Amino acid sequence: MQQRTIYLILPPITYNSRTEASVKEMIKSKLGTDVQIVSPSRLSSERIRDWKKEITTCQAVVGIALEGKYTVSVWTVLEFAEKKEIPVYTVEIEEGLQIWREGIQESKEKLTYEESRSFTRSLSLGSRRDILAGLFFGGRRKY
Repeated sequence: MQQRTIYLILPPITYNSRTEASVKEMIKSKLGTDVQIVSPSRLSSERIRDWKKEITTCQAVVGIALEGKYTVSVWTVLEFAEKKEIPVYTVEIEEGLQIWREGIQESKEKLTYEESRSFTRSLSLGSRRDILAGLFFGGRRKY
């Protein structure tokens, strides 16, 4: 039996993070422990160029929505997969909760490229208080 491949598309701010690790565990609990999960967190110029081809070989695509928003890379991949009739799932992440949903969630805002950059920058920097606390006590990523 051939191993099923699941494509995980996530905002770059969550690459190689505890969020990515916990979402991978959630995927295995929902879709089976025998799945192989691939994601753009292991980028190469070939993978960037051939992302559409890579997705069409997968049996499902899972995207992350942070704080009610899809970044441009996430919703672009999810919509492409949906058009190719590949099953699509969303993991909604907000205030420490992770919720598994089927399909693209229409209630989530789809950000443009510039909005995505601004949104992820604000998440990584946080408030002024967060920046000062990070200087004195060491920073910790929110996601």
